[in-house]
Amino acid sequence: EALRRAGRPAAALARLPALREAAVRLDHPPLLGRIELSEAQALSDDGRWVEAIPLSKQVAWRAHATHDDVLECEASLSTLTSLAAERRFDEFAEWQAHAEADVARLPEATAAPLRLRLLSTLANLAYVREDFEAARRGYVEAQELCARVQPPEGCTNLVSHLADVAAAAGDLHEAEQLFEQALQEQRMRFGEDHPSTALRIAAVATVQRKLGALTQARANFDRAIAILAAIDPRQADIAAIKNNRAVVELFLGDLPAAERDFQAALDDRRERSHGTDPLLPALEGNLGMVVYAQGDFSRALTLHQRSLAGTIAVYGEQNLDVANALANIGDVLSELQLPDQAQSYFRRALEIRTAVVGADHPDTARTHCNLGGVALALAQQDDVLAQYQRCHDGYVRVFGSAHAQLAMPEAGLGEVHLAMGHVDEALVHLRRARALVGDDAQLERARIDWALARAVGMTDPGQARALARAALAELERQGALARGDAAAARRWLRTHGG
Repeated sequence: EALRRAGRPAAALARLPALREAAVRLDHPPLLGRIELSEAQALSDDGRWVEAIPLSKQVAWRAHATHDDVLECEASLSTLTSLAAERRFDEFAEWQAHAEADVARLPEATAAPLRLRLLSTLANLAYVREDFEAARRGYVEAQELCARVQPPEGCTNLVSHLADVAAAAGDLHEAEQLFEQALQEQRMRFGEDHPSTALRIAAVATVQRKLGALTQARANFDRAIAILAAIDPRQADIAAIKNNRAVVELFLGDLPAAERDFQAALDDRRERSHGTDPLLPALEGNLGMVVYAQGDFSRALTLHQRSLAGTIAVYGEQNLDVANALANIGDVLSELQLPDQAQSYFRRALEIRTAVVGADHPDTARTHCNLGGVALALAQQDDVLAQYQRCHDGYVRVFGSAHAQLAMPEAGLGEVHLAMGHVDEALVHLRRARALVGDDAQLERARIDWALARAVGMTDPGQARALARAALAELERQGALARGDAAAARRWLRTHGG
C-alpha cells in the first residue's frame, strides 16, 4: 500500500503474488480479500482497468458472502472507479446501487470516509459524461463532507477535481487559480519530488496551454514527467502528460517531438489496456493532427475519420471528443480545398459544443472562427462576418479583450474586410491582431504579416514588400501547413517588385 500511494503501482504489484500465496496457505479469507483489493487498486492506478474490474468485483462478491461489509463497500467503490475510467457506463448503475447499499449498512463513523469516496466517484462519472454542472455540485458536496471528516490536507484532491471541471467548462482563469492552490498545498504536504505534486504541476501546465502560455506549459510538463520518471519510468500518468505536452509541441511547430510524444502515449495505452482503452480513438486522432501539420492531408483524413467512428462507438454522438474529431476533419477538408464539406463538419461540431458546454466556451468560439474561414472560401460574405464576430465575442467573454487568443478572430475579421475591399477596416483589425499575437505563435504571426502586406500595398509599397518578405521566410520555414500561403506570397512579390 505504501508503494502504491507513493506512485509506484508496478512495484506494489510485484509484491502481491507472494502475499496472496501466503494468505491462501494460511486459509485466511479476510486477509486474502484485502490483498486482492490492493491488487485491483494497484492495477487501476497502473491504468490497467480492464484487469482491475473483474478482480474488484470478485472481492466484492466474496466479501458479501462472508458479511464483510467494509471490504464489500471498498471493493464496490474500486469497481466504480475502474468502470468510469473504462467508460463502461452500462454497468455503472448496478455497482452504484451496490455501493450505496453498502455504505448505508455501515455505522456512521465507518461510513463517512466511504461515503466521501462515493460522492467523489459519482462526481467523476458526471465529469466523464460531460455533465459539468452535476460534477461541480457533486464535488462541492464532497468538499463539505470532507471538511467534517478529514483534515484540510486530505481534501486537496477535491480542489483539483473542481479545477478539472472548471477547465473543461471553459472557466480557465478559475481553473488556473484552483490548480495553483492545490499545487501549493501538495508541495507543503509532500515536497517537490512526489507523484501528487507532479500531477498538480501537469494540471497547471494544461491550463497554461489552453491560455496560450505555451513555453511555460512545456517547461511544467517537462518537470512533471521528470518527477514521475525518477520514481518509476513506467508510471502510468507519464503517458497522459506526454500526450498533453505533444499538443504544446505541435503548436510550437516541433513536429518530431509532438509525433514522438503522441506515439508514446498511444503505445502505452494500447499495452496497458490490451487494445481496449476507450481513449484510443482520441489518441489516434492526435497523431492525425501531426500528420496534418506535416502536410499529409489524405492520411490525416483517414486517421481522423477512424478516430470519429471509434469515439462515437464509445460515447455516442453528443460528446466533446466527437466534436473535436469532427472539427479535425473539417480542418483537413479545408486544406484539401473542399470548403463546402468542411462547413458541414464544423457545423456539427458547433452544435455539439454549444449543447454540451454552451456559447461561452473557447472551443465553441473557435468553431465560429473555423466556420468563418470556410465561409470566406465560399464567398459567403454575410456569414463570414457574423461567424468571426461570434468567435471574437466568445473569446472576449472567456479571455478578456487583451489576450493573445484574440489575435485569431481579429485576423479573421481583417481578412474578411480585405476581401471586401474595406482596407481601412482591415488594417484596424490586422494591426490589433499583430499586437495581440503571442511570441510562440510564429505561423499565426506570419499569416497576419502576409495579410498586412496586402492591406498596406496600395499606400506604402515599400513597407508591404518588407512585410511580405518577412512573412514568406517564416511561411517557408513552417513547411507543408503553410504551403498555400507561401505560394501566394511568392506570387504577390513577383508581381509587386519584391
